[in-house]
Amino acid sequence: MPAGGQGRKRALGDIAAFLEWAVNRQGLDMKWLSLDSEIVQELIGLKKFSEQIEATPPVKPEQFSWLLDKLKEKKLYELRPAYGLIGYFGLRLAELAVL
Repeated sequence: MPAGGQGRKRALGDIAAFLEWAVNRQGLDMKWLSLDSEIVQELIGLKKFSEQIEATPPVKPEQFSWLLDKLKEKKLYELRPAYGLIGYFGLRLAELAVL
């Protein structure tokens, strides 16, 4: 996992919760309790500036309408409903696959 990411932070939190459960409920030695917050922050690390992603500007309504019109114009009828559902309702690809 990349340094400074939410995935690394979540994973370390899960590990800390598991170790706390193991010590409190299963009788594991106390040395396995959670680390100091400074050490945890050091393990999480910092995100490199070059890895930060800038926000993508949103598609304007007229641009989206133009896209749907072009799909109809090029007779791509099987793609038009998919793009419409994604654009209007914010469906993700996995949700679209279920439909």
